[in-house]
Amino acid sequence: MPNTCILLLDQGGHSTRALLIDVQGNILAHQYSPITTYSSSENIIEHDSQEVLHSLEHCLNAIALDAEKRQLIPIAAGLIVQRSSFLAVNSNTGQVLSPILSWQDTRQHQWLEQQALDKKYIQRITGLYANAHYGASKMHGLLQSCAAVQQAATADALLFSPLASFLAQAITQNIQCQVSSDIASRTLLFDINQQQWDSKLLAFFGITKQQLPAITNDYCPPQSASTLMLGEHKIPLCLVAGDQSFLLMKIPYAQRLHSVMVNIGTGAFIQRIINNDEEAPAGLLKSHIGSGSTYGFSVLEGTVNAAASALTLFYKKAGRQLSAQEFEAAMHDDENIPIYINSHAGIGSPHWLPAGEPRWVYKNPKEDTLCKKAVAIIESVIFLLMDNLQLMQESGHKISTIYIGGGLANSDGVCQKLADISGLTVYRCEEKETSALGAAKFLFSSLKRNSETHNDLMSFIPNPSKKALLRRYRLSQQCLFNLKKDLRN
Repeated sequence: MPNTCILLLDQGGHSTRALLIDVQGNILAHQYSPITTYSSSENIIEHDSQEVLHSLEHCLNAIALDAEKRQLIPIAAGLIVQRSSFLAVNSNTGQVLSPILSWQDTRQHQWLEQQALDKKYIQRITGLYANAHYGASKMHGLLQSCAAVQQAATADALLFSPLASFLAQAITQNIQCQVSSDIASRTLLFDINQQQWDSKLLAFFGITKQQLPAITNDYCPPQSASTLMLGEHKIPLCLVAGDQSFLLMKIPYAQRLHSVMVNIGTGAFIQRIINNDEEAPAGLLKSHIGSGSTYGFSVLEGTVNAAASALTLFYKKAGRQLSAQEFEAAMHDDENIPIYINSHAGIGSPHWLPAGEPRWVYKNPKEDTLCKKAVAIIESVIFLLMDNLQLMQESGHKISTIYIGGGLANSDGVCQKLADISGLTVYRCEEKETSALGAAKFLFSSLKRNSETHNDLMSFIPNPSKKALLRRYRLSQQCLFNLKKDLRN
């Protein structure tokens, strides 16, 4: 049917989006609603749950009008959300007990660093590096410091709800709170091998199994099918999952085994398929994608905590933002670019360094311009992606090509720099909504609908003459080595 489409809701760190997507991967309608990030310090990063709900309702109401005008009735809906964000609620009354604690929030870093952790056990069980970005330490902190959370725990009415679960319940008015395994795996409490909450980690962080949602090992469990209202129509919500779980759907199938997918938005992520029984090398993460479905495999994953968010913070402090044209022109400048140590949200894999004041290392202090600093911030993200890429290659995983998507990938300069520094051809997915389109393709497949989404790609060929960029990369590596040394001392 020519009008067959999916409603895809994508709730991210900067905005909520609603899209109508057909089986060919065409975006038929698109609605957007920004949300506010609240930060009282560099470690505390929150969102207001009511504002996020209102943004979701706004997008649903607006996309319903679009659907009515175009005579479209989606056959199903999907919701994708940041994997590690969560909030505390009263499981009996539904009362919200805390703000949404963003995945970028690291308020419990110092406490976590002081604990006697069996990091090898944690990585083997969870696939993760013990880090304050994940939910466990923040849940522990709320139990220690938030009176409303403590009271609910005493009354056996406390639920730590992943943001995806909270939003799914709200828009479907479903009384049952569930969480998909890909999101559960971002709590630091989930056994990715047994696909269940780990009793040893629960005990360590002082959290009970009853304070967490029931786990569903598939994105689309038919037994929990719920509906949401789109105008006057009831649409089944058949997918609730993490926003990074469908990136690899955008790589042509024949290329998946020797390619990586990079998504560069608020933060940046890099994924490569591995065998299910492989362990991640120290410094990288292991995730299992699509448990219980035909779309199921394990991936090595690297994460850069601040990408677009680092640039946004810089613009805010500078009092001016580069236009798209200024930014693109700046990205082609290769002279006197400073080095930026991208640590305001902590440095993620493979270094795992705590949040701190970002550092600038100047080649020429007189070249202190907004444009050159913006380039340095972008290069810091690319350099960290390169560190993850190199570790993947050094652990025996061949990589021949890079596929890239996300907001910052819209820049030709960003894609070209990644190609130049890696020596690999970079293919950009020209569709801008990489995660949403990947999720829609998965959802069509799960509904037994043949989906041939577009793979319009633009290629960026590495330029071996970019010696200055390589020198800056080596300097950034030395700066990180020195920072690690200083922290140890």
